[in-house]
Amino acid sequence: MEQPRVAIVILNWNGWSDTNKCLESLYNLKYKDYYIVVVDNDSADDSYRKIKDHFERVIGPSSEGPTKILEYTKEVAKLGGGKEKEITRLPSNKRLIMIKNDRNLGFAGGNNVGMEYALKTLDPKYILLLNNDTFVDQFFLTKLVEAIEADEKIGSVQSLLLKPDGKHIDSLGQSLSESGAYDLGIGLIYKGVVNNTEIFGPCAAAALYRSAALRDVGLFDESFFVIFEDVDLSWRIRLKGYSSFLVPSSLVYHKRGVSAGWRTSKPSRTTRYYNIKNWLNIAVRYYPSPRTPYTLHRFLHYLFWSMLYALKMRRSKETIRQLYDSLVIRKGLRENALWTEIQSRWIQHLSSDSITNPDRP
Repeated sequence: MEQPRVAIVILNWNGWSDTNKCLESLYNLKYKDYYIVVVDNDSADDSYRKIKDHFERVIGPSSEGPTKILEYTKEVAKLGGGKEKEITRLPSNKRLIMIKNDRNLGFAGGNNVGMEYALKTLDPKYILLLNNDTFVDQFFLTKLVEAIEADEKIGSVQSLLLKPDGKHIDSLGQSLSESGAYDLGIGLIYKGVVNNTEIFGPCAAAALYRSAALRDVGLFDESFFVIFEDVDLSWRIRLKGYSSFLVPSSLVYHKRGVSAGWRTSKPSRTTRYYNIKNWLNIAVRYYPSPRTPYTLHRFLHYLFWSMLYALKMRRSKETIRQLYDSLVIRKGLRENALWTEIQSRWIQHLSSDSITNPDRP
């Protein structure tokens, strides 16, 4: 049976060693038609050269036949590349596309470069976003595609994300509460999940998106830069009538935090700024108006800290501008009948802050 084409986008930022290990696992996939697009987000550790050299010296020569790397700047990739005929006839595990950004565009902007290139040039039916600090089971992509092919109204699916030890859960998908957004099951012992389960949306560390859905709703909102950009995308996909599922037979192992460069236990000011600001914009765009003292307190709490960090980082204008844009988005949702339905179904209503949310301030 012919397999639909998948474009796998991996964002690298100062993480060449993890990226190389991720690529090694990908080139052992039991799936035939995929392209890998590595986007380097202006790394300062010579990542671009080290990833390229590793493919040429280690990964490519591991099987017989010629290999080929296509290299583009962001500007050339945006125009559609142009050299794809050189790799079209090569097996999937003998080709690599590399794009180098001239500055760090964040998780949102960096991945958008790869997704936009893939949609314009490679004509994939699906786009897979995969964090560079992961390694994968050889059947993980097959299982994801089988699940999303079951219904054209499935807009996205997620692999079961486990910690590298394979014993603890990293993510069972996105969940929403009045306190914010978080990953289901994070840190719990994995006891086995069998059936595909509907989730609000996928964690972008291992998310397969239907290209038609992305063309319908757009890519990541780059004003988020990093954190919750995948939650915003999940809202937009849901608001167009698509659904999302966890596929537990698709296994991906995730170190978490490495791909963003946040290995420290204490979040930096920048990390906290994006955490607070971005969740506030999710709430302004999509959440019900505060109706209880608790929800009003949470909203004002985030608003206060968002503006305080914006002042400290001299980002007040862009923070206010994004909040204004979010209000405009909210106004445009009034005619969408799915809006209140999604709120009612997916936002957990809490009387107290009882959910452990690693992304809250």
